[in-house]
Amino acid sequence: MPPPRTLAEVKSEASRLLSRGHRLASRRREFVDAVERAERRGASKEDLTRARADVVRLERSVERVIARVEGLRDLARALESE
Repeated sequence: MPPPRTLAEVKSEASRLLSRGHRLASRRREFVDAVERAERRGASKEDLTRARADVVRLERSVERVIARVEGLRDLARALESE
């Protein structure tokens, strides 16, 4: 997808990414809860390691989305000032 050029495109992309970030954060919370439940029921070390890796993967995805939204916010400000 080419980079957004107009202010409307930038705002639309930021809105889409923000929704994705909310979905990822919600999924992360579900995974953290699942890890905690697995720990309480005595899951194997391998299962816990795999589940924790999933949480870390989701955290990184959320961080990437946040960085992209912040970049788009800065771009929108620059476009508004033109």
